[in-house]
Amino acid sequence: MLHLIHRPKFPLSRFVEYFWMVDCQGMHFGREKILPDGAIELIINLGSPQKLVNNDQPERHTLFKKSWISGERKNFLIVDTTPDYFGIGIRFRPGGAFPFLQFPLSELTDQVIEMDRLWGNFINDVRDQLGESPSPSSKFRILEGLLLKKGNGALEHHPIIDAALTRLLNQEEDLSIKTLAQDLGVSQKHLLRLFDRVVGLTPKLLARVLKFQKVLQSVEQHLSRNAGKQRVHWTQIAYECGYYDQAHLIHDFQAFSGMNPTAYFAQKGPYPNYIFLE
Repeated sequence: MLHLIHRPKFPLSRFVEYFWMVDCQGMHFGREKILPDGAIELIINLGSPQKLVNNDQPERHTLFKKSWISGERKNFLIVDTTPDYFGIGIRFRPGGAFPFLQFPLSELTDQVIEMDRLWGNFINDVRDQLGESPSPSSKFRILEGLLLKKGNGALEHHPIIDAALTRLLNQEEDLSIKTLAQDLGVSQKHLLRLFDRVVGLTPKLLARVLKFQKVLQSVEQHLSRNAGKQRVHWTQIAYECGYYDQAHLIHDFQAFSGMNPTAYFAQKGPYPNYIFLE
């Protein structure tokens, strides 16, 4: 399997965490659960289509043939990765997709939408260019050009959102939305409207997702420090990650992954946000 990461330079680096490319043609991964991670991702298929499974009705699925965007998520996704999957994508930072889409990102929350519904033939032309491009580096340059064109020279963060996200990403403990709004000199109502438009999640929910992600990263660090020891001290991790107790950690695990921490640990794949189901 080929898995490449490309991190853009300024100014795109303010909005995009990284570009990625995955080529697993000839390999079979089956059904995977992908957990909420605070990111919006735009994915362009260069191989066979992907199947997005209905969480409530696992026998039903939606086929995404060309390109799609996955909004901010409160819930997990279930994806069937086909043997000939070859995709390239853009992982946006929280709030980073807004300058390129220019509509309220709450409309994408917990949604997966074909990109031609948003960008028409433009995204199909880009997909054709990517398919004809001979190397990974040239493919990444095409994606950078795509965003610079869509940004139309106006790549600026909303200053209030930028300041709020800095606070939330630093995981300040016990930071209430009321306090955050007061510190930024706006009303709670105004702050919530801004997050609805620019981010797609409320500040409180984004903070919960980021804390949950901190737990997953802590598990990875624990495993790397204790090679061969497969026991995780969940109570210790709960306190390290800012939970009042293990019960609160388990509550968020159930809410975001549909399983408890022990089940996650038993089924997790090589990456923290991926769980093998089959």
